[in-house]
Amino acid sequence: MVWLDDPLAFARRLGPFWTRFSADLTASIGLSRPATAAAVAIGRSSTDLSVLAPQPGLRPTRLAVAVSGGVDSVALAVLLKLYSVLNRAVIDICIHAYTVDHAMRPESAREAAAVTNVLLNQIGVSAHSVLQLTWSPSDLARLDSAPETLARRARYSALIRAMHSDGIDTLAVAHTADDNIETFFMNLLRRRSSSCLRVIPRSGAAVPCAQETFPLGGNLRLIRPLLSCPKDFSYDVCRAANVTWFDDPTNRDPSFTLRNAVRVLIAHQDQLPQALRLSSIETVLHTVSVRRKFVRTECRSILQTLVKSGELKYDTGTGSVTWKIDNPRYLNADSDVMISLIKTIVGIVSATDSKDIPSWKVIRFLRTLLAGNNRPLTFGGVLFNPIDGLSWSLSRQPFSSSSIPIGFITTNNESILWDHRFWISCTSKQLHQTLVIKPLSASDITYFKYKSLHRIRYRQFFEQVPAKVLSTLPVIYDPICAKSLAIPTIDAEFGSGEQYKVIPRNEILFSLFNDAN
Repeated sequence: MVWLDDPLAFARRLGPFWTRFSADLTASIGLSRPATAAAVAIGRSSTDLSVLAPQPGLRPTRLAVAVSGGVDSVALAVLLKLYSVLNRAVIDICIHAYTVDHAMRPESAREAAAVTNVLLNQIGVSAHSVLQLTWSPSDLARLDSAPETLARRARYSALIRAMHSDGIDTLAVAHTADDNIETFFMNLLRRRSSSCLRVIPRSGAAVPCAQETFPLGGNLRLIRPLLSCPKDFSYDVCRAANVTWFDDPTNRDPSFTLRNAVRVLIAHQDQLPQALRLSSIETVLHTVSVRRKFVRTECRSILQTLVKSGELKYDTGTGSVTWKIDNPRYLNADSDVMISLIKTIVGIVSATDSKDIPSWKVIRFLRTLLAGNNRPLTFGGVLFNPIDGLSWSLSRQPFSSSSIPIGFITTNNESILWDHRFWISCTSKQLHQTLVIKPLSASDITYFKYKSLHRIRYRQFFEQVPAKVLSTLPVIYDPICAKSLAIPTIDAEFGSGEQYKVIPRNEILFSLFNDAN
C-alpha cells in the first residue's frame, strides 16, 4: 500500500474533489473538526505527520461500506481508508467492508474472493465479509422481469442483517453525481414526471429495506459521501492508488437493465438537446435538492409541533392515530410541505408505502378532508373516521378476504413482521410449538371478554374500540390447543405464561412520539 506511505501528499494529488468528499463525509458522520482539512489547507510538509498522530482514549466509530468491486465502490473504500488515516487524531474509524455475492453467475464467488484480496491487501480495511445470497425458485422466476429491483432488495437485506449482527449502524455506499443523472433519465423514460425531480440524498436517509428486515431497522443510516463527485473521480482515485477494480460485464449490456441503456444515452449527450445535457440537469437537480431539504425540515417541524401539542396522538394498542386538523394552518401552508405531511401521517398507520402516492391524489384528498365532511374516508390504505368537526381517527383499512395476513413464530425472540405494520416476538423462555399470528376475529373477542383471566380489562377495551379497528389487530393463536393466547399490541399475558413484544415498523413513531414523552 505505497499510496499510504505519504497520505497527505496523496490527498493533495486528488485535488478539489477530495476536499469535497472529505467535507461531505465529515458532515455525514458528525465530525466537527477534521484534522485532514487543516493539514492539507496549511500545506504542511509531507514529512510532518505529527498532526495525524493517533490520540489515546478516542471512542471507535464503526463504519460499514458496501464494495461490489466496481470502480466507484473500490474508490470509496480507498477514500474512507485515507480519511481514517488523516483524521485519526480526532476520530478512530474502523472500516468494515461488505461484498455481496449475488450468486447469479458461476464465477461470482471467485470474483468476490478477488474483491476480498483488494480490500485487505491493497487498501487495508479493518475487516471484510462476503455475503452470499440465496434465491428461492419463486425469486428466480421473477428475476427475468425485474432483475435490478429484486437484486437491490436482496442485497440491502443481506447488508442490513450483517450490520445488525456486527453492531454497525452507518452504511456508506458509492453513489456518485452520475447516479443522480441516471436516475433522472430513468424516471423520465418511465414517464414518472414527478419522480424525475427526486434527488438521491447525501446522508441521513434510512437504509432501504431496513424496516422490513428487523425491528428498528430504520435507525440504520445511509451515507453517500461520493455523491458530489463525478464518476471520473473514482477512476482517478483507483489509478492514483494503483488498486484493482472489476467491471461487471452485465453493466455493459444496454438490454439487461434500463440503467445500462441510460448510460449509453448519457455517453452520447452531445447529441441531446441542451436542456437534457448534464450541465442543465445538474443545475435543476441542485435546485430541487435545496427545495426538498426545505420541505423535509418544515414537515418535521410541523409534525413535532402537532405531537407536542397533542393534536397528533398514536395509540399503541390499536396502531391508530388521532389527528386534530386546524383548517387555516393547513390551508396556508406550502403545498409541497402539506403533501409530505399527509404522506408521513398516512405512513404511520398504513401497511403500504405511502411515499409512492402521487402528489395530485394527496392534494385532492386534502381538499376533501378540509371540506368539512362528516363521513368516513379511505386513502392510502388508511380509514379516516370523523370524530368531530376538527378531529379524525386514522386506522388501518379493514382486510379484504383475499389479503388476510398470517405469520408464524417458531423460536424465542424471533421477530416477525406482521401485516407490514408490527414486529412481533415471543419472549417466553419456553416455546415448544409454532404459534400463529392472525387478525382478531369475533370468536377471539368473545373468548377474551368472557373466558380469559383478564376479561374485565379487555371487556372495557373492546367497548371503546370500533369493530373495524379491532378486526385489524393481531392475535397470537396456538394451533395445537386451538386457543387464542394474546392480543400482543395491548401487552396481553395469559395463563400460558407467554409474553410478547410488539414494535411498530415505522421508525417515525420512535423519533416523534418518544421524543415528546
